[in-house]
Amino acid sequence: MAVIWSIAWGILVVAVMSITIKYYLPLLSERLPVTASEVSAASGDADVNSKPVAGSQEGYRSFILKNCIGRMVALTVCAGFSAWCGYAAAEHALAITGMFKMTLGMCVLSCIVITDLELMVIPNLCSLVLLGGRAITVICEFIWFKDEASALLLNSVIALVSSLLLLLVMSKVTRGGLGMGDVKLLSSLGFLCGIRSVCYTLMFAFLLCALASAGLLLSRRKQLKDALPLGPFIWLGYGVTILLSIM
Repeated sequence: MAVIWSIAWGILVVAVMSITIKYYLPLLSERLPVTASEVSAASGDADVNSKPVAGSQEGYRSFILKNCIGRMVALTVCAGFSAWCGYAAAEHALAITGMFKMTLGMCVLSCIVITDLELMVIPNLCSLVLLGGRAITVICEFIWFKDEASALLLNSVIALVSSLLLLLVMSKVTRGGLGMGDVKLLSSLGFLCGIRSVCYTLMFAFLLCALASAGLLLSRRKQLKDALPLGPFIWLGYGVTILLSIM
């Protein structure tokens, strides 16, 4: 069974990323403001972590998406990592609802890897999908696991509120370095998977981001003022949390 889930996760992640690249990115690009005045006046469906760079159907900003070979290699690596995570998730999931939550989280974060890498945007739609997914599992848990359902729901609510408050403070302290898209995404992820999962995901995401930033600074490919998308590192942090079985 674990092997089947492993294959399914690999296929799902590649499918989500491919659909995002082919269909969702052009849609987001058309809706994004492209000037400073438009950025300040905009209030659309996406939260912008920094000044957005509108993409186009003809080309992409990031090298990985712009280069066909690089894109195929990246998708293959992501599929392999996701398949590994899917195997670990199936090995340690205690209930089908838990497996559903982990699968949904991986798929939504796979979409965010692309949108944040390309446009520095985390769409509100992704956070809403996570919240909606948890609402579905709450109903299922009260039907199938009546004794544990209340405790699981309480855990989710605590994760949502505590994550939201902590990340809002971090956003203020960093003066927008942590965007509102990141705040809403991580809070929704906490509501979906619980306080333990979101804490470890956040820790691993920041650690991996710090290591990547240090490497880019030392290689002089980035400067201190340059923004680095957090979305891919949240996806990696979430995967590492699954692999270590601390969901």
